[in-house]
Amino acid sequence: MNFYEKNRYYFYKQYNNNRPRFFWGIMLFFIGASIISRTLLGTSFPVDIAIGGIFLYFGLKMIFGWHHNKFKKYYD
Repeated sequence: MNFYEKNRYYFYKQYNNNRPRFFWGIMLFFIGASIISRTLLGTSFPVDIAIGGIFLYFGLKMIFGWHHNKFKKYYD
């Protein structure tokens, strides 16, 4: 295991613990939900739906862990 593989191994091991990812996923989810809910009050623009949708997407992605699946077979 060379230097690059060892750093990549420790990076993904450190990144794959779920507690901070779950916390920031919930934070991003509520930020996106609050941005989208402004449209229900009529105080926002249609571009807020896109911005809130980006926050919702990344929040759900962090909560449910839809990333780094290609590394799971190596490191988990």
